[in-house]
Amino acid sequence: MLSDEEKQQIIEKLAFEKEVRGSLQKTDNGTSPPGSFAWLESKLGLLLIGALLSGVLIPTFQCTQETFKWTRQNFYDNIKFQLSIIREGLKEFILIHALTRRTKIFKRIALP
Repeated sequence: MLSDEEKQQIIEKLAFEKEVRGSLQKTDNGTSPPGSFAWLESKLGLLLIGALLSGVLIPTFQCTQETFKWTRQNFYDNIKFQLSIIREGLKEFILIHALTRRTKIFKRIALP
């Protein structure tokens, strides 16, 4: 048989298990444990979080994307403008070179 001391230990273990089961059932029944962030689990908390994400973070992300797009477009337009100036300069250089070349040829022909 069991001694009185062993019986007392078994009773204490059973009481502890009953207490733990009771606390677990309270949290499993839909009641949230007390805390400062317990309202986040409610429908209102999810609504507020969704509104925050939709109202603040998404427009911020879109604005950032538009800034990148605007910067890229400005860079492209700047390069395009510079290339047009370079092309015009190259055309003028070729024309001047051809003109000076032509005058040298005419001078050789005209100098007999």
